[in-house]
Amino acid sequence: MPRVSLLVDRTANPLALDVLLMRQFGEQYRSWEPATLWREVAELGQVSAPNKTKIQAIRTVFGSQAPIVNIAAFQFVAWGLVGVASDQTTLDPLSPEALCFAVLIFNTVNGEDTKFHPDVQKYMAACLLEAGFSAPPRMLSFLDDEFEMAVGQDVVAAALLAANNPPPGSRFEIQAEKNRACTEFVASAAALLSEQLRD
Repeated sequence: MPRVSLLVDRTANPLALDVLLMRQFGEQYRSWEPATLWREVAELGQVSAPNKTKIQAIRTVFGSQAPIVNIAAFQFVAWGLVGVASDQTTLDPLSPEALCFAVLIFNTVNGEDTKFHPDVQKYMAACLLEAGFSAPPRMLSFLDDEFEMAVGQDVVAAALLAANNPPPGSRFEIQAEKNRACTEFVASAAALLSEQLRD
């Protein structure tokens, strides 16, 4: 079971925070008004600002379809899952790592591949394109069609083909590094979650 000290741990995974609060307060905590939530949680101890953001975000993942169908809601929740409080009035691109992590969390909560609205998928692809991706990381392969429309099927195919052994100095070498960074970020987050759930 996660320790209460996780509430101030900057590395806390939102799913570990959810498990901690579920064990302390039951599933109803997910539907409490924020004032009630923070009053009850304060009895456990202090909560860091980033972890408050993570808790609000994970409650939204469990309690609302809005992030799956609405671009602004998805962006707000995705940033929140990594502890960043964002402005809901501005659409800023998510970092590739935050995007991959958010999809991992949604898939974990839903127990399957989450079916994001096409507009949300277009936003995800735009974030990755803005970051210089030629093809999406494999965990986001559901974005292949968006990439093919944006950069062409031949570019996506070449990027995927070169993903494991890119020619030195090519743009695909950079692509492979970006894919590796996303994969490593998600893998370390999953390992950390496992560790935090054991504590």
